Amino acid sequence: MMEDQAHRLHPLTILYRALKAAPQYLPIFFLIAYQRTQELSWLVIAETLIGAAVTIPYFLLWYLLFSYRFTTEGIIIQWGIVQRQERMVPYDRIQNVNIQRDLLHRLLGLAKIEIETAGAQTTEVSLNAISVAEAQQIQQLLLERKGQEHLPHSSIPHHPLSPRRAIPSYAVPNSHILLLGLVRFLPVTLFLIALIFQFLPDSLRDFILHTVTASINRALHNPLDFPVFPTASLLIGTVLLNQLLSAILTTLLLGNFRIEVHPTQLITTSGILTRRTYTIPRHKLQHFTITTNIVLERFQLASLGGATASQPQQGTAQYPLLPLSTYDVIAEFLYRHFSIALPSTFQPVHPRHWLRLAFYRTTILSAIGGFLLLFSPAGWILLFFIPFAAYRSYLHYRHFGYALSDNVLFLRSGILRRRLTIIPLAKLQGYGGTADPLQRWWHLRTLWVETAAGMRSLNSIADLPIPTFQSLLHHIRRSVTQQTASATTDNPTDGNS
Repeated sequence: MMEDQAHRLHPLTILYRALKAAPQYLPIFFLIAYQRTQELSWLVIAETLIGAAVTIPYFLLWYLLFSYRFTTEGIIIQWGIVQRQERMVPYDRIQNVNIQRDLLHRLLGLAKIEIETAGAQTTEVSLNAISVAEAQQIQQLLLERKGQEHLPHSSIPHHPLSPRRAIPSYAVPNSHILLLGLVRFLPVTLFLIALIFQFLPDSLRDFILHTVTASINRALHNPLDFPVFPTASLLIGTVLLNQLLSAILTTLLLGNFRIEVHPTQLITTSGILTRRTYTIPRHKLQHFTITTNIVLERFQLASLGGATASQPQQGTAQYPLLPLSTYDVIAEFLYRHFSIALPSTFQPVHPRHWLRLAFYRTTILSAIGGFLLLFSPAGWILLFFIPFAAYRSYLHYRHFGYALSDNVLFLRSGILRRRLTIIPLAKLQGYGGTADPLQRWWHLRTLWVETAAGMRSLNSIADLPIPTFQSLLHHIRRSVTQQTASATTDNPTDGNS
């Protein structure tokens, strides 16, 4: 692309924007179908035609007045009809250049470029509709001028560039993605179930509401007369529908997943209807997490994710690196590309760990249950769960452990959902210890560490004997000091050079 030459978006931008705006008119057409009156139908159709006569020229004028060009300092974008705006993004501020293709993009042969900059809360600049080849060229140009590596080939399918060298890549089969969706929980599926509930026949909806209401009333007034079978049937049906929707959404979002490992960045591509490409600078990765559950663990399957530095008002960014793969593939990925060897054994914490958890949990349940007993017999339900809370505390202790190598801290936790957090000591922003009253009485301490991704509450080792706590703290402090000194030696300041 020539510098200082104005470029426009693809001519199909007008059609793309018109189709994107089409869902706004769906309520009108539903209203026509519902009312089925000729007078109202012609009135609404006339309003729709008038709206189209106004919006299509607006899209055309917006397309003609939108332009972008590349200079020696950065990319300049100009837009606006009544109020003209111009934005300049220097190359050295660019962090990521992502390519995204939703269903309309793919049908029209277009792509979207998203440019993220340092310190920005959202995408700084986006080119919504350009050709796939031009999107590749822009991504390659911006990353080269930013100082990153030359992309050997694009993540957009069917348009490869000539590779300079073999780039390690990993693909996750869609069967694994579907399995992941079947065993994971997505909160958005509850909203979808509520939406489906609104479209059920009135008789079925009234039956479900009556069953739920009757179950709640019986539980409140007479817990022993609780209708087990209707409630269990309704609960099982809801869970099955929830997992089916979760499998569909997960496959649509993560289907055809592929990750390329470059020397300075990772590039992930995923999605069936909407293809999304994310560029993750390797230096921004703070820690890794390997998650699984009791079902996937039987098949030696787990998910690998990476957390990047959190930003104000935006939180930690979590990226799937291998959505679902075997333990061997994950171990090979971490060792080959990040020099991290997974441990074979983990150290347990003090056995009083589960006693402390059981004490706090049973105390809270007893207090709440006793308070509810003053108003309703339903308080016995919470008191019934006290033994389960104690047993859950014991299981938490059995599955909790830690391991520490020269440069990496490993934390293992979880009962049904297992989690292994991998924290390179070079990424630590802070570390220390805490102790609650029971821990001080039993001479125990909690060791916490924190990276730029935050999440201190998850990255902690509770109930360590004081000698063990001091030994771990000394090891971490020494490792961080050595790596800081090594970084200072490798990158001396101007005053010392």
